Amino acid sequence: MQHLLNAQAEAKRSHWLNHVEMISVVGSVGGAIASAVTNQVVFASIPLSLTATLHLANRRRLTESAGQVRQLMIAQISQQDQERKAQIETLTQNGQKRKDAIATLTQQDEDKQLSIEAITKQNQAQQNALETMNEKLEILEEHEVALVKKTEELQADSDSLREKEQSLATALEQLHQIDLFTQIIRATPRDATLYYRRGLVRGSLCRLDDQRIAIDDYSQAIALDPDYADAYFQRGALRGTIDEKKHAVADLRIAAKLYFEAGDLEHYDEAMSLSQEQHELAPAAVEMEPEAPSESQSDEPLVIGSLFD
Repeated sequence: MQHLLNAQAEAKRSHWLNHVEMISVVGSVGGAIASAVTNQVVFASIPLSLTATLHLANRRRLTESAGQVRQLMIAQISQQDQERKAQIETLTQNGQKRKDAIATLTQQDEDKQLSIEAITKQNQAQQNALETMNEKLEILEEHEVALVKKTEELQADSDSLREKEQSLATALEQLHQIDLFTQIIRATPRDATLYYRRGLVRGSLCRLDDQRIAIDDYSQAIALDPDYADAYFQRGALRGTIDEKKHAVADLRIAAKLYFEAGDLEHYDEAMSLSQEQHELAPAAVEMEPEAPSESQSDEPLVIGSLFD
């Protein structure tokens, strides 16, 4: 570029040939005038020839200078074209790099999106698995509750069966004792204690018929031993449970009297308390008279009819 500027400046500056050519032109004009005045052609031809020669030389110089300028311009343009091509290549490379970078970023974004989708699917699968597990846990809890309930029912049934088994064993033992007492009574029918003890066993049974038979055993024991306080007490207590309140109060009063005479105050208080309870349940029972005491009891000042007055 600098060479081109220097060539253009050199072309613009006046060359000595330009000055000589101007002088020769002036000389040609003077020669033409002198030739016209003197009628001598030589005065005109010489300056013209010189002018023509100088003009040719100057034109060649200008042509060469213009050629140099053109070459410099062409070289400059070529250089600029090369530079532009290089810039275009650089821009093209930069653009390709940008495209590659954009493609890389796009691929990374797509990969990230795929990763996000995969993570989302994984989270959803885990959520579904968790919900399924919670449902299974709820079902297991329900089954556990049902199993516990069933276990409790089975335990209750087992306890009930055990109680029934124990009750049956107790009943069998009681029946065995009743049978044993019955055999002994057959051998010794005048023993009041045997009837009393058989009555205790029968009275512990739940059936009403067994309780009435127990009352009969107590009555038989009293018949054999009229002063049998325990027999009166047990018969009165058992009569109270089968709604024979009046007879119950009478038996309990006699038992209390006999306990008192024997000095057994503990059983006396127990008989009095139970008699009072039966008396409150059946107030009319106080009008009943107790059985007549024996001769050994007739001298005692205790009057049964006044026990609850």
